[in-house]
Amino acid sequence: MSVRMPPAGAPEIGTRVPPLERALTQVRMVAYGTATWDWHRLHYDPAYAAARNLAGPIVDGQMFGALLAEALLDWLGPRAFVRRMTFRLRTTVFAGETVCCEG
Repeated sequence: MSVRMPPAGAPEIGTRVPPLERALTQVRMVAYGTATWDWHRLHYDPAYAAARNLAGPIVDGQMFGALLAEALLDWLGPRAFVRRMTFRLRTTVFAGETVCCEG
């Protein structure tokens, strides 16, 4: 993974964060569930999701916060620290889909 460098000096308000694109595979979702101790079957069991009329396991909403933090830290470098973050989930994302995080 390459580190994306911020503009020279401190970023100004309104500076766009370079997009971070990730394929949210079933393996990645299980790894995230393991790291966060989130074992709800909705996030890893295709049959469980299908029984609830869903297209497949759904991505844990908190995973998007982790991806947004990754995008920021990749851009701003190893000395950066995310103190607070807010974001809004607008739709359901299923295993196998690709997302692009921007800010």
